[in-house]
Order: sequence, then C-alpha cells, then structure tokens
Amino acid sequence: MHTTTHPPIPTPHGGGARGHGYSCSGVTNTELGDRVEAALVAQLGWSNLHPGSRWGRLDVTFTLNGVAVGAEVKAVSVRAAEFKAKMKAGERLEKEQAAAQAGLAPATVIVVVMDDGLAQVWAANGITSARLTPGSDTAWFYQGTVQL
Repeated sequence: MHTTTHPPIPTPHGGGARGHGYSCSGVTNTELGDRVEAALVAQLGWSNLHPGSRWGRLDVTFTLNGVAVGAEVKAVSVRAAEFKAKMKAGERLEKEQAAAQAGLAPATVIVVVMDDGLAQVWAANGITSARLTPGSDTAWFYQGTVQL
C-alpha cells in the first residue's frame, strides 16, 4: 500500500524518562507491543507468527509490495525522542534466517502510537536498524492505521 502520507514528527515530552522498560505512554514496552501486534492482526488482517507466546524470532506476516514477509514489529509512542528500530547484528541475522526458513522475505515494521490510541503503521524491506524519519536512507511504506 503506497500513499503520500508522511510519518508524524516526534513530540517528546519534557517530563523525563518513565524508567527502564516503560513506554512514554506509561505502559510497559511489552504491553504496548502486545497491543500493537493484536491490532495489526485484528484490523489489518496480518497473521501472528507466535500466537499465544511472547517468544518468536519474528512477530507477524503480511504482504508488502506484493511479497509475503515475516516482520519484526517495533511500537513507539509519538512522545518518543525518535522513531527507530534498533537491534544487534546477531539478532538481525537470526531474524533473517527465521524469515528464510519460513519462506518469507524479511521486513521491519515501526508503529507510531499517537496520544489518542490511533497508530500509523510503516514497513520497510529487510530486518534493519533504522529510523523512521523524512529523508531516511530506508524506504518506508505506509501500511495504514490501527486503533489501540
């Protein structure tokens, strides 16, 4: 799905960090990720690659530009200082291998959650450590919005 929609601009709050493991929305990063993955499945028709479990190399599968992909999903609050997916080289290799073993192309998804619970979904080819910013070297494709 292509569109001319641009990612939102990060609007970090000045109140300081919530603490390790918590998103800017006040819920844990794990809880935010679980909510986002559930919304992607329920509202966009994507499939969860590890239903009923928190553990899996990849999170979801869907079609990106006509190709079946297995994707790592990163959920971020619009209040974050930046929208990024960051992983170690070893993690990236494991995720790429998992996609290949499943017969899927690898992808990365960043979901930006707004204060009202509406979330923009962006995907890029490959498992990548990248920022979702205008002018990024990574080509991000808008996939739609979901409501948390």
